Amino acid sequence: MNKHGNLQDNRYKVHEVKSLKKMPFPDLARDLLERLVLATQPLMVRQQWRVGQFMEFYPKNGGLLGLNVNAGSRIMIRLRSPQNQQTFLPFESLLGTMVHELVHNAIGEHSFDFYQLVDR
Repeated sequence: MNKHGNLQDNRYKVHEVKSLKKMPFPDLARDLLERLVLATQPLMVRQQWRVGQFMEFYPKNGGLLGLNVNAGSRIMIRLRSPQNQQTFLPFESLLGTMVHELVHNAIGEHSFDFYQLVDR
């Protein structure tokens, strides 16, 4: 909560959500993205973080789960299995990736302080 007790602080939020339209089940992907936004909204308000665009991506590198561009200007996460575009990753895993990428709004490098904030 912010100092006014309002979780819906319009400054600290995701401003735009985008799924990949050319992938199978784009509506389900968008729903997952929206659920991730709702789940992390209290964290974003508490930490005073903003995200311009939050979107799905499907990089060729199967090990790449997320990317934060320009301290929250854009956050992209992999929603689907690298082996099968029709299989979504577990929500808990996606939530962990989202939190990880949000922490990059405050700390760019994967340092001790970064992982301490992720754990908090």
